[in-house]
Amino acid sequence: MRSDAQCHAVGAEDVDGLVSLARDESIDLVVVGPEVPLVLGLADTIREAGIACFGPGSDGARLEGSKEWAKDLMHAADI
Repeated sequence: MRSDAQCHAVGAEDVDGLVSLARDESIDLVVVGPEVPLVLGLADTIREAGIACFGPGSDGARLEGSKEWAKDLMHAADI
C-alpha cells in the first residue's frame, strides 16, 4: 500500500487523531469504512470539524455495531 498511498501512523479508533490528520492534510472528504470508528462517532466529529464525511453518525452506526441494541429496537418497533 505504501507504494500507492501516503500512510500515517494514526489508528482507526483514534477519533481525535484522525480529525487532526484530516485538518493538517486539508482533506475535503472523509469516507469512513470500519464499523468501530463509526460507532465511536468519527463521522460526527469530522462533520463538526467542518469536513464533509461519507458514513453514518454514531446513532446510525449503532444499528450495525450492537446486534443486541438493533434487535431490541426492531422488537420495540414491531419489525
